[in-house]
This record gives sequence, structure tokens and C-alpha cells, in this order.
Amino acid sequence: MTGFRPLAALALALALSTGAPVLAQEDLRQVEVHFPAGSTGTTLTGKVTGRESISYLIGAEAGQRMDVKLSSRSTSLYFNLYAPGRGPGDEALALGEMTPEMNHFIGTLPASGIYTVSVFLYRNAAREGKSADFTLDVSITGATGAVVEGDFADALAGGPDFFEVRTTGGGTLNLRASASAGAAVVTKLSGGTTVRNLGCRMAEGRRWCHVATLADPGFEGWAAGDFLVEGSAPGATPPQQKPAVSTAALPEDACRAAVAAQVEPGYAVVVTGSEFSQAGTMVQLAVGPCSVPWQCIAYSDGSTDGGMFMGNDGDGLCEAGMADQQAAQLPAVTPSVEEQACLAAVSQETGNGDVAVLSSEFSQAGTLVMVGVGADRAPWKCIAYSDGSTAGVEFQGEG
Repeated sequence: MTGFRPLAALALALALSTGAPVLAQEDLRQVEVHFPAGSTGTTLTGKVTGRESISYLIGAEAGQRMDVKLSSRSTSLYFNLYAPGRGPGDEALALGEMTPEMNHFIGTLPASGIYTVSVFLYRNAAREGKSADFTLDVSITGATGAVVEGDFADALAGGPDFFEVRTTGGGTLNLRASASAGAAVVTKLSGGTTVRNLGCRMAEGRRWCHVATLADPGFEGWAAGDFLVEGSAPGATPPQQKPAVSTAALPEDACRAAVAAQVEPGYAVVVTGSEFSQAGTMVQLAVGPCSVPWQCIAYSDGSTDGGMFMGNDGDGLCEAGMADQQAAQLPAVTPSVEEQACLAAVSQETGNGDVAVLSSEFSQAGTLVMVGVGADRAPWKCIAYSDGSTAGVEFQGEG
């Protein structure tokens, strides 16, 4: 099969005439899908109940071949595939119920950008509040062309002449030798650095941009587009002056205050590092004379998750001398059902049993859990639910 335009047209006609499954949008969750470094696909697991749905966002380019397969014991579970710039409620490119093999689509992509795969229950099952566990296998294969064709994604074929690196708290962005999270690191770019845009592509399910530093001699390489915003040429007047930011609103200060409110009065709370991501800024802190490690996530509105005790890194003498004080001040941490599910999912995905919860944030749509892997605590994102199921895991190491 070399394309899917006839299939999409047929599927749409059947949907209108025969009552094909329609996505219920009352409770829609979105998950950005990034493939593991060097791979062309991934396997995601999840669960939907009633009228909820999950939209998986996957970057790809025109001419590449997408393979999407939904597996479930439920006979009422389907997916819709949407082109870049479209989503639930719009015309779908393909309907899982109408594919030659039920819930299995293979086709050549007509445009570059972010594709959406929405998983949902058939209307009757949704009304009855039924649930369904599923596995979603997604792969994108085929080389990209010399130029981006049918571009619907921001800053692929065109875009600004300059980007600015968006990190906070001293965090850096990896500049890599090729468009892959597993490629060699050429150098690290500090937050606020201006780079020249040489063009962006899709790889491993996300946007990568070919950039060059402005120093002479400089560096050239690929950076994850998640951490780049439109910039201006050196010396040029920015199109819009940004308001001054109060130091009280900085994520490091917000987390320092949140942790200080929980520990022994008078203990010093020192920021030891921070890392920006779209989910929030992760701040590492050391508390008291034993430099007890804490971790906190701060958000753009100045709020935090309150902080979490991460274990004692102090030496033996300090631990012995401060044991009574620490016992009174440090909470015992027992992983929740959702945290345990994410620890197991990340351990299975990475093949590494050395995993730890970095942070977790509860919401009605599911609990967002950050899991650290290995001695360096490489960050992975996971969404889990109260029944112990997950909506897949995602590496967050770039940036």
C-alpha cells in the first residue's frame, strides 16, 4: 500500500453513512510520543473508560511510512488518525474500524508535522461507562527527503532566522551531531543563547532543528525543537519587550520556599541544580548540615508540587550525629499505586532495575510521575491511573 487518500475518503463516507465510531471528547488526554534514541517506533500501553480518550501526538515527514496497530481484548475500542493541524472533531485521515485489517493502519504520509492518533471507545460502550486496556504499536520508517514537503509544522521548511535556547536555572541544551537523542553531544548551549536556524526535521517522533552558534569559531549541530523559541539577530531590537520578572517568581526561589516550610526551622535550604521542561522546572535542593537531598517541581504560574524528600546523601558521621533531628523532620515516602506502576513500566522499558520516583503530580486525568533511571537518574515521564495501568513512558533527557 503506497498511500491512504482513497482509504481516508472511503472511511469518511462510511463514517457518515453507517455510524462509524465517533470520538467522545468529554475527557481527552494528550501524550507527546518520542521514540527511544536511534529507534523508528515504540509500544505504548493505556486504558480508557467511558467517554474519555487519549490522543497520541507523533512527529513525521511527508513520504515516510506510518504503521499504527491497536490491540485490545475489547471489541469496542478504535482509533482515528488525523493529519497535522487537525484533531478530534475534524475529518480523519483513517478510521481504525475501516482499515483492511481492523485497527491496523499502514500508509505513506502526505504532509510533514504532528500526527494525532486518538484512542477511544465506541459510543455505546462509552455511554455504559465500560473500560478497555490496550497496546498501541507505532512506527515511522523511510528516509526523509532533501526538503520538507507539505509542511504543516511550525519552523520546518521555513521558520525564523534565529532561535533562542529556552532553559532556566542554569540548565543547558545538548547540541548533537545528528537528529537523535542518542547522537554524540557536540557542545552544550546555555539558556538564552542565540543560534542561527539552518532548518528543522522530524525524527524519533519529535522536531529537531539544525542550528549554528554565532561565535567564531562556532559549533553546528542538532537540538531538540521543544527547547527553542523564536529569537532575533544579535543587536536587533526584540519585536516585543518582555516584562521584568520578579526574582520571587523564579522557580528556584519558589521551590526553596516550599521546602523550607516543611523542614526543621533554621535549616539552610540550598539550590543545587535545576532543569527546565514543558511539564515544569525540576529543582534539586540540599537541606541542613547533612545536605539532605530534596526535589521540587515549579510551574510557570509560581506554584510548586511542594517538594519531595529524595533520601540522605550525607556521610556516615553526619548521619549518625543528626539521626534524631532527621527522623523528626524527614517524611517516610511510600510509593503510591500510580508511582509503583510507573516504576515498573520504566524499568521494563529501559531494562534497568535501578529506578526511583523523582516527583509525582495528581490530576483527575491521571497522575504524572517523573522517574529517574540509573546512577545519573536519567528522567522519564509516565502517566498512571489508580487501577495501576499506565499511558506509556517517555524519555525526558534532552535539554
